[in-house]
Amino acid sequence: DFKLEQNYPNPFNPSTQIDYYLSESGVVRLVVLNLQGREIIRLSDESQATGYHSVSWDGKNSQGQTVSGGMYFCRLEVPGKRLTNKMLLLK
Repeated sequence: DFKLEQNYPNPFNPSTQIDYYLSESGVVRLVVLNLQGREIIRLSDESQATGYHSVSWDGKNSQGQTVSGGMYFCRLEVPGKRLTNKMLLLK
């Protein structure tokens, strides 16, 4: 009913594209987390329409600072459901 595609490219440097599909409209939260599960940046937190969507992440945190290389998680959340993918940022 909703899908989070693997980011492309992966591994990446300096940016990556995240594609996802929504089977119904509603509030969508798309966040990047570090290995400790802390939110690095919120890429989306708004109501979105049904269909395919694409977001780019430039490897920066919510303060605009470039994050270090390593493993990160991309989490897509809709009410009552969530999907998570691994992403590898190379430096």
